[in-house]
Amino acid sequence: MGKYYIYILMFFLFIPFMAFADGEMEYKILKISDRVFYNTNKPTIKVAIYNKGEEKHAGSVVCRVETYSGEHVFDFGQEFLVAPADSSFLSFTFALEKGFYKVSLLADGQQKERVVMAYEPEMIGSGADTSFNGKEYYADVLQQLERQQLYALVEKIKKSGGKLREAYKVSVRSIGGRYFEGYYLYPKKRGIYPVVITCADKNETLEMPAIDSYPDRIDFVITTRKSLIRNEDYYKGSYIDIMRAIDFVYSRKEADLKNIFLQGNGCGGAMVLAAAALDKRVAGVSVYAPGYSDESAVEGSKPYEVKNVSENIECPVLMGVGLEDTVCPPADNFEIYNPIKGTKEYYIFIEGHYPPAEWKEITDNFYMKHKR
Repeated sequence: MGKYYIYILMFFLFIPFMAFADGEMEYKILKISDRVFYNTNKPTIKVAIYNKGEEKHAGSVVCRVETYSGEHVFDFGQEFLVAPADSSFLSFTFALEKGFYKVSLLADGQQKERVVMAYEPEMIGSGADTSFNGKEYYADVLQQLERQQLYALVEKIKKSGGKLREAYKVSVRSIGGRYFEGYYLYPKKRGIYPVVITCADKNETLEMPAIDSYPDRIDFVITTRKSLIRNEDYYKGSYIDIMRAIDFVYSRKEADLKNIFLQGNGCGGAMVLAAAALDKRVAGVSVYAPGYSDESAVEGSKPYEVKNVSENIECPVLMGVGLEDTVCPPADNFEIYNPIKGTKEYYIFIEGHYPPAEWKEITDNFYMKHKR
């Protein structure tokens, strides 16, 4: 069982409450670092009420708890009295089932703040299709990949400006005669180097990374096959595209084949996890907000969903999640993460769908720790 880490960025949100005059009352939800709760540590929301006026103020506030999807759970109300130029502190403690929740602070019937909190995220069920046979489902495309000879167009970027690394534009043929593109950067100094393959997020423009940002590793940034229709074949093919990218890396003499890592954010993160479940050549995977958010092209159990195969991932996994992610609900990420049986760790941030600046250092340390 892997170790789990929680890293919550501290910040306070507030909206002025105009009870007497503009700016006289302020309401804040405090203890932001305690918005993820475990075991007997009961969920608690702490509130600060500031009176900037010259008269005492009596009133009441309501703490409203809803499921992440918006279903009402309960309301807690408390009264307060605040002297002039003083403050009052309230605490709301309650029992919850495992999951993610939206908590609102209301005064005079108006919402002052709304935050997201979690209780026992590691206990959230995957909702996976237990009748799904991944080995059988992907057998056809894996056989196609095995039969198809690697073919890639590799073109040096002559004016890349790199002093420490060479840069190439690459186009690789995958199954079905479909191509995907990428940028391949490797150190000029002769040697064998670890590789990080990055899969771009859905609809994200392919961009070459800073050419000399990692002088001691190979970067292969790809975007999987283009398609206007996000159907079952698209996702299956995209997972295979990432495996074909690994095949390309295997053809390179400068690549350390024992240390090929995958990474991605959003849809790109989900795809590299699926590829890792199918390909045992991967040394580790780093993802941020990897859940699919709005895919509805395939009805039913959606067998391409990563949660149906994530239990087959054997390499170490690092996951980042944003509580305030409005694109991919945080619970979706844990539905993928929790079935993973190997070494794994996660970080929860306040930020939404995109990783904070700290994520780069966290992922770099992850690769160093799991380098073979």
